[in-house]
Amino acid sequence: MIPQFLIVFREGFEALLLVSIVAAYLVKTGRRGLVRHAYAGGIAAVVASVLLGVGVYSVYTSLPFSPTLMEAVAAFVAVPVLTSVVVWMAREGRHLKKRLEERVDRALSQGGGGRLALVLGGLGFVLVFREGLETVLFLFPLTLSLGAYSTLVGLLGGLAAAGLLVYAINRLSLRLDLRRFFLTMSILIIFIASGILGYGVHEALEYIEEDRGLELEWATAKVYDLGIPKDSPMHEKGIIGSVLAVLFGYSTEMELARFLAQFSYLALGIVLVLRAYGVGPFKNK
Repeated sequence: MIPQFLIVFREGFEALLLVSIVAAYLVKTGRRGLVRHAYAGGIAAVVASVLLGVGVYSVYTSLPFSPTLMEAVAAFVAVPVLTSVVVWMAREGRHLKKRLEERVDRALSQGGGGRLALVLGGLGFVLVFREGLETVLFLFPLTLSLGAYSTLVGLLGGLAAAGLLVYAINRLSLRLDLRRFFLTMSILIIFIASGILGYGVHEALEYIEEDRGLELEWATAKVYDLGIPKDSPMHEKGIIGSVLAVLFGYSTEMELARFLAQFSYLALGIVLVLRAYGVGPFKNK
């Protein structure tokens, strides 16, 4: 449940933070009574996101395609979306508060009554549903590989942790360096994404060889084999190895194609994140 927890924690925190910025600005401008409309839109988005996730999983289970192929496709779709979201947040985060307040001002200028309630509710819905849609895309390949139960537990735990953190920031005046927080979470997400990509490549190779009957000797050649037995806690399905596998893409053995894809993506992803945040070798760029 660890990768699911981290992904939902990050996405949930971002969604709650955005809605809380809107609510705080409404209060600041003397429109406290309108806050409930933004919250209502956010709650509706959470419900819509859950229904979307259930719907996607239900459709998957009813499709006649090979489960192996579907798992590979899910991974290949999720990873680029996940990467683009992480980089976008790094680049736009510093201006996010100002731009949100500008959007609220535009909404307030569109009139009052039911129209204003609808516009603010729509704003709250869009802010939260965007994160919900991203979460569904991220969790889907993890659900296929790790199971629905662990995803549900990770999801609930991530939402609870995100809610507590936003509450502590808004109500208890907790000081949090948001830039450092998102930088740390982004690097962790890149590691998780690299593991998802590696898993997707592994499943794709398995589908091509076992389901399609094609030989890919160069791609399936083992780069390394640690020789760790399956009953060892350090095996990728053992108590320690499984945690390392879902967090960092650890595997006791790896095919050439998976190795190249996973570690090339990991290097590229970390460079993109560091560059977007302007840290490390990109500090003055």
